[in-house]
Amino acid sequence: MFSGVSKRGRERNQAVISAGVILALAILIFGIFNSYRDITTLVAANHSVTESHQTLTQLQQASSLLNDAIGASRGYVLTQRKEYFDAFIAARERLKPVFDSMAAREKQDEDIVPEIDRLRGLMQLRLQLLEGLIRARDEQGFQAANNLFQQSRSRQVSEQIAVVIGRIQNSELQESQRNADFAAQIEYVTLRNILFAGIPAVVFLIAAGFLIKRDLVRRSLAEQAVTEAESRFRALLQNSNDIVVAVDPEGVIEYISPAVESILGYTREEVVFRNVFEFIHPDDLGFSAESFKSTVQTPGRATPLQVRLRKKSQTYVDVEIIANNLLHDENIHGIIFNARDVTFRQELIKRLRLNYAVTRVLGTSNSLEEASSELMSSICECGGYFVAELWELSEDGHKITCTNVWHQPWIDEQIEPVGSEHDLVSGVGLVGRVYQVKEMVCMQDVGEDPGFMRRERALAMGLRGAVGIPIQFEGVVYAVACLYSRENEALDDELAQMFKRIGQEIGAFIARKKAERTQRRLTEVLEATPDFVVISTPDNNVVYANRAARVRLGFKTGPHENYRSYHPEWAGAQLEKVAFPAAIRDGYWSGESAVLNPEGDEVPVSQIIIAQRSREGDIEVLATVMRDISERKAVERMKDDFISMVSHELRTPLTSIRASLGLLASGQLAHDDAMANRMLELANINTVRLVRLVNDILEIERLEAGRLVMQKRPVETAQLLLSAASSMQAPCHLAKISLTVLPDHGVVLADADRILQMLTNLIGNAIKFSPAGSTIRLSSKVQADRAVFSVRDRGRGVPKEKQELIFEKFQQVDASDSRLESGTGLGLAICRSIVRAHGGEIWVESEPGQGSDFKFFLPLAASVQGAVKVVEEKADAARFSD
Repeated sequence: MFSGVSKRGRERNQAVISAGVILALAILIFGIFNSYRDITTLVAANHSVTESHQTLTQLQQASSLLNDAIGASRGYVLTQRKEYFDAFIAARERLKPVFDSMAAREKQDEDIVPEIDRLRGLMQLRLQLLEGLIRARDEQGFQAANNLFQQSRSRQVSEQIAVVIGRIQNSELQESQRNADFAAQIEYVTLRNILFAGIPAVVFLIAAGFLIKRDLVRRSLAEQAVTEAESRFRALLQNSNDIVVAVDPEGVIEYISPAVESILGYTREEVVFRNVFEFIHPDDLGFSAESFKSTVQTPGRATPLQVRLRKKSQTYVDVEIIANNLLHDENIHGIIFNARDVTFRQELIKRLRLNYAVTRVLGTSNSLEEASSELMSSICECGGYFVAELWELSEDGHKITCTNVWHQPWIDEQIEPVGSEHDLVSGVGLVGRVYQVKEMVCMQDVGEDPGFMRRERALAMGLRGAVGIPIQFEGVVYAVACLYSRENEALDDELAQMFKRIGQEIGAFIARKKAERTQRRLTEVLEATPDFVVISTPDNNVVYANRAARVRLGFKTGPHENYRSYHPEWAGAQLEKVAFPAAIRDGYWSGESAVLNPEGDEVPVSQIIIAQRSREGDIEVLATVMRDISERKAVERMKDDFISMVSHELRTPLTSIRASLGLLASGQLAHDDAMANRMLELANINTVRLVRLVNDILEIERLEAGRLVMQKRPVETAQLLLSAASSMQAPCHLAKISLTVLPDHGVVLADADRILQMLTNLIGNAIKFSPAGSTIRLSSKVQADRAVFSVRDRGRGVPKEKQELIFEKFQQVDASDSRLESGTGLGLAICRSIVRAHGGEIWVESEPGQGSDFKFFLPLAASVQGAVKVVEEKADAARFSD
């Protein structure tokens, strides 16, 4: 029985043990399962922490490389230097593996896929915009790139990139924090598993111990990974070039990264627990406070803001602040500011604006005076100067005049007023030194520079540094721009080169305007000159013709206007064979030629052709100046004709006189008194004719030269006619011709003797050419402001083609008239000179065979005196008004 009981007991114990073992195994299996599940989760958390770290690192690297690409592209657009372009290419190529790594991460974490896709697309778009900017700079120049920069949406894309990066960073930080919390709970989970499964599972103690040890090791690794991730993240903050600031809702700084010392000059201890608004420029406080208030009220990332922060040196630096409201985050509970120094970017923008302003102002202004104010303000705003002066040099280089002064609005004083003039002494004063070296001169401290002549005035205004910029072109200094600042910092090389280039651009503008004014004045002179001025290319295309050439000769300009076509054939051959080769060989040619007027008639010209050469010695244009010598040729012909006619007229009576005297001297007529008397009579007649010819020639010469004074006085027209008729009664009686007088009463202002000389000359001509028994009618008629005189005969008349010619010297209707009628051919020419000296005119109305009617008019005395009276009244009024 006992043995039976013992057996049953053993079976019961075995059952209990088996049950206990089974229960222990079940508990152990359950514990192992829970431990495995927790450890698996821990491994996943550790992996997630590692990936979060990698993502943060890649984001920081991508952002840094993109900023490098942006800075390099802007530097290349501004300077077009190769090192900037190489830096851009290097940054772009280094971004590719970062994008590839991000793409691999996308396949493992579906939650962050949309954000990384968007970030990668935005960064690629930003790079494409930068590449477009560089292509515009290379292909179209700086101005086109600047316009593209102003018009592109680069800033919008950059802001979107910053927003996406901020969201990814927040997500990764929160995920890392959750994993850290989970690692802290691993110890509790592991202890629970030991208590739950270790006591019933003594048999499995070793295995459990092993599992526990492994669990502890993994937990330690996880904690180490989290610690390392936090250390790396903190290292990123510590080594970041940006200032990272954590403030409370009141703006009090609770944390600030070490970058504050390199950017602002403060230590962290000097900044922490102070209000952030203490460091913001007074002019930026208004909109900064509004933005901060909005950020406090709105969780998440705020719109980027650009402000000026005060440095320890009391100067200011431009920064771009991105605020992130994390007040809802239990671990941070604050507002994070990321402040990036954008001084270089702002300087770049200022210099781009300066280049644009200089190009725009010089392109739209007509003079330096018109452009100087905006140029001075733009240069000072770019360089941070407080006062600027523009000194222009006189044409002779002996004087300088202050033509423009610009200063900051809060400065009321001027170093030198506008209009001040001084003697220019080379090497003395800022302007004199710039003029001497023809280079930019910098004075870091005007108070210590003995060469600065207005030192006391500048120091009284708080000015320290000074820069003199030469406004010059091709070695000629036209003006000097003097810039003054309240700092004595040295000018950086890039800004100095920009100022030098701007000075050269303004100098080129002045030189161009001077050349334009000179060209305009020259063109005005050429357009006003009566000479013909034509400029043609070596292949005979007319490129310029002045007004005289266009109007009188019909010259036109254009590629199809051939210069030779405006010349007659012989003159064109002369140009090609003689004139042009000589001008090209010797530089010029002069001589006489001819051109064609629009009617096709030849116009004789005296011309000079000048060959204009380029710097390389090639013929650029041929400038021709032609003078119409038609009048000179006509005068020469008249002179020749006059000499010929005078010789002929003198030779005839002299020959007769010589023959008569020769016969008398030979003694052949010693016994023939009648013939001797006849010879003496002929000699006397020809002597009288010769004297009359000489007298007429002398008189017409005095009349045409204006040396014969007219004794004008009021004379009755009837009196003039009656006196002339009375003096010519005897010749009329001898010629058996009647003389009729039909006077009209009027008074003319005339030299009575000269008018009587005209009338007797006209009556004498009428007697010569009128048949016996005819009547000569002498009349006058008053018309408005003039009196018209008429001498009408019934002679042979004057052909129409001769009616104007007969008033010229030595001109008669028939050449034989001078021999038959003993005339000199100067009577009508003398008449015309006399009547024109009285302000009148003479003409003839005639039909061949019907007689001639010679008419002339003289102004009435009343109209002449009235005109004189009006002129005197106007003169009196002018004197009164003066």
